[in-house]
Amino acid sequence: MISVIIMNTTNSVIVIHYNEIATKGENRIHFEKALVDHINKKLTGITTKKAKRNYGKIILDTSNEKIIEILKKIPGIQNIGIGFSVDLDLKKIEKILDKVVTKKEVYRISTKRQNKKFELTSPEINKKLADYLISKGFNADIKKFTKEIFIEICSNKIYIFFDKITGLGGLPITTDGKVLSLLSGGIDSPVASFMISKRGTIVHYIHFFNDTINSRAALDKIKKLVSKLTEYQLDSKLFIVPFKDLQKEIILKVPSKYRMLVYKRYMFKIASMLARKENYKALVTGDNLGQVASQTLDNIKTTYSAASIPILHPLIGFDKLETIDIAKKIGTYEISILPYEDCCSLLVSQHPETKSKLEDLENFEKEINPELVKEAIKKIEKIKF
Repeated sequence: MISVIIMNTTNSVIVIHYNEIATKGENRIHFEKALVDHINKKLTGITTKKAKRNYGKIILDTSNEKIIEILKKIPGIQNIGIGFSVDLDLKKIEKILDKVVTKKEVYRISTKRQNKKFELTSPEINKKLADYLISKGFNADIKKFTKEIFIEICSNKIYIFFDKITGLGGLPITTDGKVLSLLSGGIDSPVASFMISKRGTIVHYIHFFNDTINSRAALDKIKKLVSKLTEYQLDSKLFIVPFKDLQKEIILKVPSKYRMLVYKRYMFKIASMLARKENYKALVTGDNLGQVASQTLDNIKTTYSAASIPILHPLIGFDKLETIDIAKKIGTYEISILPYEDCCSLLVSQHPETKSKLEDLENFEKEINPELVKEAIKKIEKIKF
């Protein structure tokens, strides 16, 4: 592959492009700096080179496979070009082409000329270099091509790249505060967390744990999920809420068809209290409209009303296959399907309520000892990643 030839050479370069950041007007520089900062922190210990802003793109004057894998997991990056940098001289481009093109491919030259002082226009550069390839016995065709060569003419350098790798897109993390995600051991909530992290937020996690149903070893699955999701940001926190006593009380005091709804309301109450204490702006759930009985419109309305801060639900309109596809892409799927003792199974009714009324749920909660909530909050365990 061309990328193997390119990597680790003296003038190898990675050209990092963004998309949504470009729409930010006067705030654009703030988003660019956040993305550059994230890249450089992620690459600490991997390379001594620093990513630098260059109008419309970010440049990293080095390249290897490990760096590429890290960049593919950084929100805000639209695509990653792997190639070379040369001085403002077409002859230098020709020398690069001599080294890397092969007769197996048909090439198209695609030039962007940001430097309007350069002597040739983009179409003229495309034609001149295509003619050069043909004169050397290589194949070039603007329509029927198998490989595209990208050229960007900037103020003091020309960048040529041959492999353009798709990034995550979205916005760089740290540009819109932090949120607290309710993380279960299933498929949905890790994907929801990832989707929100692409919107410029730092995502931390809260998990409700019953140590009589769940073994401590089961927490390893939750920790693995947080560890995998942390690959997409700089660090994470996991808050583990002991839920045994409160869950017992719900089973004892609440009719079976309402238990899951009351259970969710208490999760939202506790998560909201922790969020306010730790300055999180919102909660995140993996809820999907109509996927299970607790996620009907009526039940979403009654359960979400227990929260005292906004609740974000990025998967609300997804079907399960869409969520699974993303889970596989981000590496959480194989962890999510590992066996896990599910404490929610004790709360699931054969005939759950699908059209709950807030008044009914609040009446059931009057029977629950409020001290159990205080005790659960007092015993929250925090783990840093």
